[in-house]
Amino acid sequence: MEDARLQTWVDYLRNVHGRVESRNASAEALLLGSHLDTFVDAGIFDGSLGIISVLSALKVLSINGKLGELKRTIEVIAFSDEEGVRFQSTFIGSAAIAGILPVSALQITDKSGVTIQDALKKNSIEVTEERLRQLRYDPKLVGIHIEQGPVLEWVGFPLRIVEGIAGQTRLKVTMRGSQGHAGTVPMSMRHDPVAGAAEAIVLLESLFCTVGEISTWTSAINVIPGQVTFTVDLRATDDMGCEAVVYELSLLQLWGKATHSLRDKKTSKDTHVCI
Repeated sequence: MEDARLQTWVDYLRNVHGRVESRNASAEALLLGSHLDTFVDAGIFDGSLGIISVLSALKVLSINGKLGELKRTIEVIAFSDEEGVRFQSTFIGSAAIAGILPVSALQITDKSGVTIQDALKKNSIEVTEERLRQLRYDPKLVGIHIEQGPVLEWVGFPLRIVEGIAGQTRLKVTMRGSQGHAGTVPMSMRHDPVAGAAEAIVLLESLFCTVGEISTWTSAINVIPGQVTFTVDLRATDDMGCEAVVYELSLLQLWGKATHSLRDKKTSKDTHVCI
């Protein structure tokens, strides 16, 4: 950003900003950018393409002496913690910029029990509700993003304009059964949560959901597990689609279709609306 002659700073939630003022101070600023973080096997251009492309264009304008001729102020933002890999809650940085991140979100924990607020404090950053309000932006954002899927290549299109952004709902489902010895409990007398989870996961796939993590307790090869926990990633381009699936889960209609009787099923969720 500094190579492109932008004024740079990092905000309270570690979003990286770069800004160049235009000659027209009354014109609405244009936000450009994407996120920098990614996850395993997401692709090297996940998010970063939308930042590098903009900075490359601005650097060319700077080299050619055209940066001062912009009709609008340009601000480039590299959003932090978009994927939610550590804290399992997405869009932290961008939600703050949009003004929709509640201060309670800072109490979300990672697998070690460390909260977002703890992690920020470790880096000498104190975030309050007032500071979150200060991060809110009104200007429109334009972003370039790699598809990360096979559709454009399959249809032979190099580029397409996005018609909508899918809202994301993340669920964590815990199913409990009866733990027992694999060699002594008859199949007809088992309450195996893994078998129930397997049927549920197949049904979830038909509802356009993705199960990315699954774990059992006690995780021994010769023991019928007493509990299984798995995650659900639900995407839809309209909120009604997301809500319909979540509503079905809340009524336990989905789990009721499983043939394996279980002692308990519960879900927790993190939801972001569609755009």
